Amino acid sequence: MRKRMLGVALATLTLGGCATSPEVNELSLAEGEGGQLIDCGGFRQSMNDCIAAANAACDGDYEVLGSTGREWGDHSGDAALLNAYDQAMVVRCRSAQDD
Repeated sequence: MRKRMLGVALATLTLGGCATSPEVNELSLAEGEGGQLIDCGGFRQSMNDCIAAANAACDGDYEVLGSTGREWGDHSGDAALLNAYDQAMVVRCRSAQDD
C-alpha cells in the first residue's frame, strides 16, 4: 500500500510539473526579425500563462503578432502557425530602438 501511495504521489508531482511553464520557442519572422512562439496549451495552463511567459521573455516590452484568442480571428503571415495550437501566441520583443 505504501508503494502504491508513493507511486500516485510521484505521478501527481510529475504531471503537475509539466503544467507549470509554457513552452517558449524562438522563431524567425517574415521580416527577418526574431520572435517567440509561446505555447500555453498544457494541462492547467491559460492565456495568462502565455502573457507571463511573454513578459519574462521580453522584459515586459513586446508586441503581440497573433494569438489563439477570439479577438485574433485571422491567422495569416507570421501568425499562421497558430492554427496548429489550442492556446498560444506569437510575440516580437521590442528593443529601446523601437521606441
